Amino acid sequence: MNQLRSLQLVDQLRKGFGNPVMALQGYQASQQVLSLALSILLARVLRDTSQIGFYEMLVFLAFLLTYFWLTGISQSFMRSTSASDVDRYGKWFFTYALMVGVNILVFALLLVSKHWTLPVLLGQEQVPYLGSYTIYLLLTIPTYALPLIWVLEGKARSIWWFALVGWLAKFLAMALPLLLGYGLLAAIRCLIAVGVLLHLIVVVNIIQRRRFIHQWRWFRMIGRGSLPLIIYAMIGAMALAVDSILIGRTYSDERIFALFRYGSKELPFVGALVGALIHSVLPLFYEENKLGAAALLGGSKKLIHILFPLSIFLVWINPWLFPHLFTPAFRDSAFLFNIYLLTLTPRLWLVHALLISRHQHRAMIGISVCELMINVIVSLIAMQWMGMYGVAVGTVVAFLFEKFVMSWMMQRQGIPIHTYVPLRAFSLYSLALYGSVIFVWWNWYG
Repeated sequence: MNQLRSLQLVDQLRKGFGNPVMALQGYQASQQVLSLALSILLARVLRDTSQIGFYEMLVFLAFLLTYFWLTGISQSFMRSTSASDVDRYGKWFFTYALMVGVNILVFALLLVSKHWTLPVLLGQEQVPYLGSYTIYLLLTIPTYALPLIWVLEGKARSIWWFALVGWLAKFLAMALPLLLGYGLLAAIRCLIAVGVLLHLIVVVNIIQRRRFIHQWRWFRMIGRGSLPLIIYAMIGAMALAVDSILIGRTYSDERIFALFRYGSKELPFVGALVGALIHSVLPLFYEENKLGAAALLGGSKKLIHILFPLSIFLVWINPWLFPHLFTPAFRDSAFLFNIYLLTLTPRLWLVHALLISRHQHRAMIGISVCELMINVIVSLIAMQWMGMYGVAVGTVVAFLFEKFVMSWMMQRQGIPIHTYVPLRAFSLYSLALYGSVIFVWWNWYG
């Protein structure tokens, strides 16, 4: 009996790892795990919060300047094609080309205008290593296009391989120079070498598919389809970025910025799993709405039963975990992280996937603008009596507002919330999470 169960478990794992959607989730999750691993590495090796703060500023700029358009272009591609689409390779190539072009444009504008953008965004006149880190981003950001075509081709193994190679190469590129005492600049230069390698892999895959790539009109289609999604994602990114901007401009201290960034880090896997789920269901909406809705609800149930218990557990151990995982200097970051864990409720409230599939972009943009305004207003008010913790409270309130309004819209269109959110489990888990955060806060700060 035990042997039979073991064989069944092995078979389930084999099927899971052979699923390209799960592989895409794993690939995206690996990027967030890498971010956490590098944070631990820097805290343990550098032990200089100012240097860590400067590196976190580079990471923040990368997020601020790439997340919105990368998300918009990727979702536009996945929404406009499927595995049976004969033009999928043409659409994919021009998705990659658009990523390259926008990437170059964005960072060129940053470097030209850095004398006034850096003080506005970070409260700093200059950020060390910005030029070298920009080269690394120019090479690596467009490589996110490669797993998208592998999903449509059903090549889960290729996605896992690419995730593993990229993760190990990037981690070693940072770890070895730092451990050998060569410093942060040498580590970033090693990252550039890794970026060259990963981009070469993408180029090889393009060459292998060149005879399938035609129809230049897809460039216009992907570009036009991306624009509203880019605007929506940009406003969403600003809702996240405004927290760091407020901290940077209020304190103008790279050490405080480091403490805030370590506390405001997202729970690894959340963004990756949610993003990959949405990417995977959009092609199903392209074929038939019922298929997409069923896949969204089923995927949401799986994520809820994994991510909520993990988050609740972390809430209770974070006050002990952060000083041991990083250094005692990051103790206050633990309570900030707990507040940001509350955003798990709106993050797993996947109503925005329905608006994307129904092309209701104007509504999404309008709601996001209101969300951004609420975030800023509530954050500024809460900072008066909670300090940097108030910024996190503003984000939670704004995120919840966005999802409530979107669900109200769907309800008016005849789509009740229970069709895309498993309400009972979702509500119970949310109450447990919020109750845990309040109790732990009260227990430590009384």
